[in-house]
Amino acid sequence: MAGKRSSDEEIVGMRPDIVILEAIPQNLDTARRLQEKLNIPVVLLSQDMTRYRESFTFLGDILGRKQQAALLSGFVTKYLDPIRKRAGAIPGKDRVRVYYAENPDGLGTNPSGSIHTQILDFAGAVNVANVPNISGEGMSQVSMEQLLIWQPRVILVWTPGADRLTTYNAIVNSPLWNRLDAVMNKRVYQIPWLPFSWFDRPPGSNRIIGTIWLANLLYPHIFNYDMVKVTQEYFLKFYHYRLPARDAARLLSPVPPATHAL
Repeated sequence: MAGKRSSDEEIVGMRPDIVILEAIPQNLDTARRLQEKLNIPVVLLSQDMTRYRESFTFLGDILGRKQQAALLSGFVTKYLDPIRKRAGAIPGKDRVRVYYAENPDGLGTNPSGSIHTQILDFAGAVNVANVPNISGEGMSQVSMEQLLIWQPRVILVWTPGADRLTTYNAIVNSPLWNRLDAVMNKRVYQIPWLPFSWFDRPPGSNRIIGTIWLANLLYPHIFNYDMVKVTQEYFLKFYHYRLPARDAARLLSPVPPATHAL
């Protein structure tokens, strides 16, 4: 489960044939420890968005699922490669300034260069958060004064238990937040979150559909996708589930119309 932490004993009790961990420095010792305890392969896998094809190929080899790996790599080639190329060509003056709002009050974030905001860089956005990049899962606290200086054009919202729209409502219903251009212009967007956040936490393959969604949101004149059809295609290839069009539309619009308080 996303966000769940398991002890070594719990992992041993699962009797896995292989353990796959994210390739981050803090997992090196964990990998060595688990491999000694379990006496099975413990491998580290990169979550870097620029290396998805390599990761899928590697997984296909070690799991004996080369055909499925090729299918997933093909999806990346079809969508992410063109987005990265075309987004990279967007002039600086035309790039959308974005703030990624985390924590229940929206005053937590991650800067450009963080794995947690890699989608912003990938899709050609400008991450307005001028804060230190805290390694691992950390996020930086910011103030409303900083946000008023940054004046993002778009605010993207994430929060645990996103179905309650805690962070979204805290932003759109606050007189303080209404001093921001993005809020006044009704450009606050709850990030789709099913079955996992499409943006981050966890920073996995869910970010693939999230990148397409974000590119279409920020630059619809450049990335004019039929997002319902793309979402259906993603769910079929990655989750082996035929998602009905009406359900795809609901996932893409996580804030019910009655919830908008602007």
